[in-house]
Amino acid sequence: MTRPPALVFASSFGFSTSFYLTLSVVPLYATSVGAGQAGTGLATGALMLSTALAFDRHLEQEGFVRELEREPPRVVRVGYVRTSKKDQTPDLQRRALEDFGCGKTFEEQISSRRANRPELRAAMDYCREGDELVVGPLER
Repeated sequence: MTRPPALVFASSFGFSTSFYLTLSVVPLYATSVGAGQAGTGLATGALMLSTALAFDRHLEQEGFVRELEREPPRVVRVGYVRTSKKDQTPDLQRRALEDFGCGKTFEEQISSRRANRPELRAAMDYCREGDELVVGPLER
């Protein structure tokens, strides 16, 4: 939400109150001018429809999104593969991460003794909130 919940409540309460107050006045007015029951019903229905449309438009203009229309966040699985020796291949790890559903994989060949791992840092920086960082199988 882009606005505080109190503003949503105040806005909703104001629209609801004005709707119900108007809903009680319109039928009385329609009856007093001789519209009859059909005219009163049509006037009330038109009022209800216009209020519902106006309320939706008001929420849209204020930047509020209905919960049901909001897309669920997409979880991205990001893979990390590391080998330490030149004769080791990352194929087994890469295949395992692909089978697990990793869309993006970061690879590096670096000794386990080194604390600075640029590709691991890049993988962590690539992840957004809610994403999963998956490390390939440790057996090489």
